[in-house]
Amino acid sequence: MQQGVADELEQLLHKAIGKSITLEVIETNVRNAALRITAHIIEQTLNADKSDYHGPAQRCSCGSIAAYYGRRPKTILSVVGELTLSRAYYYCSACEQGFYPRDLELGLDHGSLSGGLLKMVGATAALVSFQESDELLRELRLCQ
Repeated sequence: MQQGVADELEQLLHKAIGKSITLEVIETNVRNAALRITAHIIEQTLNADKSDYHGPAQRCSCGSIAAYYGRRPKTILSVVGELTLSRAYYYCSACEQGFYPRDLELGLDHGSLSGGLLKMVGATAALVSFQESDELLRELRLCQ
């Protein structure tokens, strides 16, 4: 896999050489490709892991039993781009609440930003206005 990633990035770089484009354009294109590849690898690895399935039933935080209702997708934003994760879903009819064990494990139970991206958003938002923070993160290609 590592060799495939290196080959893809090298092909991208060779396509750029000889054309009248700046180093900034080349490095931006290579960086974006590397981030897409990294996001794909993370997504595949996490989706292949089905350890968040704890059987047909699991104890709910209310103390009752929650039933397994299949896997459901969630798209999150991370420092490497968008990731769509497949997660086990449990629903408790006693308290009428559902939960995803994987979300708790990955720290995604309260939103759709990864921990790394959440830190970056917080750091920029603390320094400048929301609009300026959004523009800065987009310029750095951390948010799409």
